[in-house]
This record gives sequence, C-alpha cells and structure tokens, in this order.
Amino acid sequence: MGAKSTRPYIQRNSSKFSVQVRSAVSTKSLVTRALIAASFCGAFLLFQVQPVISKIILPWFGGSPAVWTASMFFFQAVLLAGYCYAHALTRFLSLKFQVGVHLGLVITAIYFLPIYPSDSCKLFAGDGDPTWSVIKVLAQSVGVQFFLLSTTAPLTQVWWHRVSNESPYWLYAVSNAGSLIALISYPFFVEPSLGMTWQAFFWGVGFTFVALLVSVCSLASLQGLKSRKDEVRGNGPERADASLPEDFISWKRYMAWVFLSSCGSILLLSVTNHFSQNVAVVPFLWVMPLTVYLLSFILTFSKSGFYNRVVFGILMMLFTTFCAILYARDDLIQNVILLLTIHLTALFAGCMICHGELFRIRPSPHRLTSFYLAVSLGGAIGGLFVSLIAPLIFLQFYEYPIALMACWLIFITTSLSDKASSLYGGKPLWAWGIVVGLLVFFTYEIQQGTTQFISDAWVLRRNFYGVLSVHMVVKPEGPVLSLRNGTIQHGEQFLESDQSTEPTTYYAKSSGLGWVMDYFSDKEKRRVGMLGLGVGTIAAYSKQGDVFRAYEINPDVIELATNSEIFSFWELLKNRGAKGKIIEGDARISLEKEKEEGDVQNFDILVLDVFSGDAIPVHLLTRQAFSVYLDHLAENGVIVIHVSNRHLDLIPVVRDLAFHNGLGWSIARDSKTLSDWVIVGNERVLKDMVNGVGKQYRFSSLTTSRNVVKWTDDYSNIFEVLKF
Repeated sequence: MGAKSTRPYIQRNSSKFSVQVRSAVSTKSLVTRALIAASFCGAFLLFQVQPVISKIILPWFGGSPAVWTASMFFFQAVLLAGYCYAHALTRFLSLKFQVGVHLGLVITAIYFLPIYPSDSCKLFAGDGDPTWSVIKVLAQSVGVQFFLLSTTAPLTQVWWHRVSNESPYWLYAVSNAGSLIALISYPFFVEPSLGMTWQAFFWGVGFTFVALLVSVCSLASLQGLKSRKDEVRGNGPERADASLPEDFISWKRYMAWVFLSSCGSILLLSVTNHFSQNVAVVPFLWVMPLTVYLLSFILTFSKSGFYNRVVFGILMMLFTTFCAILYARDDLIQNVILLLTIHLTALFAGCMICHGELFRIRPSPHRLTSFYLAVSLGGAIGGLFVSLIAPLIFLQFYEYPIALMACWLIFITTSLSDKASSLYGGKPLWAWGIVVGLLVFFTYEIQQGTTQFISDAWVLRRNFYGVLSVHMVVKPEGPVLSLRNGTIQHGEQFLESDQSTEPTTYYAKSSGLGWVMDYFSDKEKRRVGMLGLGVGTIAAYSKQGDVFRAYEINPDVIELATNSEIFSFWELLKNRGAKGKIIEGDARISLEKEKEEGDVQNFDILVLDVFSGDAIPVHLLTRQAFSVYLDHLAENGVIVIHVSNRHLDLIPVVRDLAFHNGLGWSIARDSKTLSDWVIVGNERVLKDMVNGVGKQYRFSSLTTSRNVVKWTDDYSNIFEVLKF
C-alpha cells in the first residue's frame, strides 16, 4: 500500500525535474549560441570598420601611406584599452556590476553613432603632426564604438567559460574567422558595391545589432551563472573559479607573450608599408596583409593543432630570403601579383612562427584575460614602433628587414631550446648546416639592401610622407643630382653649370610636358600650376613675366627643392624675372580653400605629378577633384597628368575624367625617358597643339584593355587599374 502511494509521487517529481533539466539545457544552448554569434559578428565589424574609416579620412592627409600605419596604431592601442577594460571588469567587479557597467558602455557607443566623420574633423588634418592628427580624427569619429567591439572577444570567452565550464580558446579562432571574412569581403564585395557614405551607414546598423546582442549575452550569462551553486557563492568570476588551480605566470613568460605578439605586428605593418609606398594607398593593399595576419591566428589557435614548427620554419626561411633579395634589388620583379605572392607568403610564414610559438606557451583558461592583455599590448607596441618610433630613429624603412630577422631569431631560438623540437640542441648537424647557410645568405642580402640606397646619399630625410634621398649619379651626359622617394626617382639636375638649366627625366623637352610647354611658349605671363613639386624641374621652362605656383604636402620636398646648394631650378624663376610660390599642404584642399575665398588661379597649364614612390593619392584623380581643377583653369588652359607607373594603368581613369567633363584628351609617350603624359583640355586647343608642334614629338595612342574607369570621392576600385 505504501509502495503504491509513493511511486506516483516519485514519478511526478522526476517528471518535473526532467522538465527543469531540459529547460536549463535549452537555455544554456541558446546562451552559448548567442555568445558565438556575438564573438563572430563583433570581430566582423571590428575589422570591417578599419578600412572603411581609414579610406574616408585618407584624402584629408594627402593620401599618404602612413595614414594606414597611424590608423593601425590607433586601432591596436584602443584594442589594448579594451582588453584592459575586460580584464579589470572580470577580475575586480561583481557580476551585477560587470553587467551594469558594460550596458552603460553599450548605450554610450550607440548614442555616438554615426561614425562618418564630420567636416569639423578636417580641422585636425592640418593641426600639428599628421600622425597625431589621424589619431584625433579616429578617436572622435569611431573611438567609442571600436572600444566596445574590442572588448567583445575576451568578454564572450570569459562568459563562455563560466556558462559551459569548457576551454574558450577556440572562440578566439571563431572571432578571427569573423575578422577574416570582414577583410576579404571588403575589397571584393563591399568596396566595389557601395560608396563610402553607405558603407558607414550599414556598418552603423550592424553595430547597433551587435551592441544589443552583447547586452543580451551579458544578462543571459549572468542568469546562467546563478544556476551553478558553486559559482553563486562567489561575488565575482575570479572568486567563482577559486577552486581551479592557479598557474604562476613569471615575468619572463609574460614578456615572451608580448615579444611574440609585437614581432607579428611589426611584420604586418612593415609589409603593408612596403606595398603602400610602392603600389598604391588603397584598402586592398591594407586588407590583404591583415587578412594573412589574421589567418595565422585562426590556424594556430584552432583545435586542430595546425602549427608545425619545422614546416613553417622552412617556409619562412625560403620566402624571407626571397624578400631579402627583392629588398636589395627592387626592380628585379615587375609583376605586381608575383610580388604580392612572395611578400604575403613570407608574412604568413613569419606570423605562423610568431603566433604558433605564442599559442604553445599559452596559460590555462582562467588566465585568459591576462594572456590576451599581453597579446594586445604586443600588438600596440608593434604599431607604436612602426608608426612613431621608426620614423624618428631610422632614415629608411629598416623595420621591414628587422621584422624578417626577428622571425629567424624566434625560429632558431625555439628550435634549439625546446626539448620536443626535432632540431633540439643543434642536431642533426646537416639540418643546422642548411639553416646556417640560408641565414648567412639572407643576412648578406639584407645588408646589401640596407646600404645600397644610403651609401652614396648626400641627403637622407624621412617623415610621415616617406623617405627622401639625394644621390649623385654619373651619366654619359654628365654628373647629376637625383632625388628619390624610396627607390623611385623624383627628379634630377645636372651639376655642370651649362646643363643645370635643362629640364630632365620625364620633364624633358622630348616629353609630353615638353610638348605642352612648347605650345604655350609664345604666350606672355603664363600661369602654371603644379600639384607636386619634385625638385622644381618645371621652372626650367620659365621666362620673364610667368607665374609658377606649386602645391606640395611634404615639407622636406619643399626644403630640398628650394635649397640652391642642392637643387637650383626654383631659383631660376627669380633670375629670369618670373614669380614663384609654394603652398604647403594637400593640393586639393588648398585649391578648394582658394576657390571658397574667391582666389581663382586661372592656370594656363596645370600639371599633376603627385606620386609618392609608385603610389598614387586616389583622391586627386576623382571626378570631384577634377571639377576643382577645372574651376582654376583658364578658358583655353590644359591639364597635364603624369601617369607613368609600374603597377597601375591610370589612363582609363583620366579618360573618364575627360569624357565626364566633355573635354578632349591626348596621350604622349616619350621613348627616350619612357614617360607617359595625358593632356586634357578643349578639343580645339588639343588639335591646334598637335598641328602646331606635335610633329616634333613622338606620340602614341597607348593600347589598354579598359575603356574608362570611374573614380569618385565616394567610390574607387584599385582592381580596375592593376597591371597584370
């Protein structure tokens, strides 16, 4: 009788208990899925915003390659601040206070949307040091939002560990996968499909969604913790995990985390700098190295144990040696795809070494925030070194070979000291013989590259806009002084007095510019504008009554071009009775300001020669920029654009600018100097120019596979003009 009366009671309670368990499991499953989604989407937006906002502000700083380097330093510094916040939040505050503080941050970040910088931010562009100006603009426009997103990865991993009591390190691979997809999608899908305004708008919508998702996760994880009795007893996460074993972290181990992370960061930024200086300052060449960098994190932090020291060590040694050869012989390979492949493979192998060794010495999960704090500190130190310290202490881009050598150091040191290594203790000797032989050859090539450009330099200058050097070169016609930006020649002048007034290089009389200057030679009081000063070679065409006005953003270029003890072209203006003025600052911004003030220049000839290295400031070749130029052009004036470039075919871009404004265009290639110029102006003037003086010059309608390529301030795509 008693047994019969007890069984229904037990069954009813068992059923109730089963329902509670299923409910708890279902809730836990939803929370973990939400945490995965928050980690992935937060990382996606974190890395998508970097090329978006950097491209928006790029024109404000003259399209300099250093804009991306300064931006990366800002992002890494804010990432470090976000990791510090996450570490302090989870270590020192109770669960309720953690949620409250973080929800306050979410509300603040949403309040300061949208991220598109206001026109008032442009005032920072000309305010003091350009690097700090970039940082000010970014802080004002996207600082709070980026800070919130930077906390998402460590916090979601902490919450995951609390809810599931499982290792959260694989979530780092999930967040990096989100970052990787963001970077790959930007140049291939986002940039070609949307203008900058829409990119910023849709990013803001996505950010609002992720911010709300993070809020839900924080609240849900708090509820999940309350269901675990052993964690409810504690007031905070560290106390809740007090039963777990604490592993002591020595300062040497912490410094190893920082060092390995900083080496990967320096390698990333120096490779990106190398591309930007010699190809173009565009998101595609920012995104590709960053994509490779993140891929190394994904592979090394995944559960599969992808990292193999010997395999990636061999890959690293081979491709860093190729990079060393190219560093010493810059013109060895002209194909841009092959160059990208070699440098990106070296970057990938080097980062796999840095991040693989970083993962190998990771701590247990309850030291997770300390570990990520060290990783982010290393990243910020790398950004600080490349963007601020290196330009002050190096006269060339030495950070790139230094980063390559650091990869060798890490591989050799870990291989010698790790007992589990197949190369431990310097054995086998034949393998170490190969390693040492490659190291000697690599070091020799690096030494050749670092010395060949400075051994004969008269002057060396480095600043935010690049590296300038002045060299004496002996030619069959006589000795010349040559100005180089990186490895690209930017003008030269004969040293002999009887030749020193002759225009040289791509400004020679046989060039397209020489053709234009010849046509206007009989006009009195010519007004000539120049976007880009170089060594001031164009002043060789001056005569009495002329007015030459140059716009130059790099103060070191101005100093060298106006120093008569180095280059004396600009001094010719005074000697010949002509007038000359140099306006320091971005050419387009200066011309826009002059127009607003009613100071229209009425140029007869406006010359665009604005390359930095082989890179181009895209904002000076858009439809809006061309409209500004036309506002300052005289009725029968012409615009002469230098389009010579090893990697980019700019003719379709200029052709579109001419067609869009109903103007004629003509292409002039000088077979002697191998310079390409496009002349844009009234069709009647161009026909008259060809009939009048054109027969003295060699011109060719250059064949191109592209008809026209449309570039605007809101849209430009570097893929459309790459030379393959």
